[in-house]
Amino acid sequence: MFWDTDETFAVSLRIAPVNAKETMEYVESVFHKYSPEVDFEYEFQDEVFAEFYGQELRFGKMFGYFAGLAVVIACLGMFGLASFLTMNRTKEIGVRKVVGASTGSIILLLNREYTKMVLLAGLLSVPVTWLVMTNWLNNFAYRIELKPFNFVIAALGALVIAWFTVGWQTWKAARKNPIESLKYE
Repeated sequence: MFWDTDETFAVSLRIAPVNAKETMEYVESVFHKYSPEVDFEYEFQDEVFAEFYGQELRFGKMFGYFAGLAVVIACLGMFGLASFLTMNRTKEIGVRKVVGASTGSIILLLNREYTKMVLLAGLLSVPVTWLVMTNWLNNFAYRIELKPFNFVIAALGALVIAWFTVGWQTWKAARKNPIESLKYE
């Protein structure tokens, strides 16, 4: 029971979820038996918590949509960059193939540059993300601790996405017949 200066009070009851409707009807009848002049109002604590954290859930959903959109845009940009760079390096790839480079070694050569860029971006983003997430989590009474493992998984995920995005272009360039790229030289 919580007493207020406005002469209102609240009672917290823990009830079993089974027969909740009948239980609340019984509680209301007992309430009106002792306070017939006061309106009986009730709310379930799980609904109160759901309303309280509803904004965070909506924010999380919206953040997920925008993050997905950002990943798609980044993949498109990376695909365009890979197309441009492999087109500029077509003669180099042809010479390497003539000299005896395998398709796998050419793919590794081209993907190495993107791997460095993605890892550098990951290293630059970790401190900023750590600060933002720590400040956001400080708004909650019960919160999780940020672990470095989560950041490693995110960086590896970004690396895998980059490899798949760039992989098609590099594979196509590495499989190309070197005669086609060197016939004008």
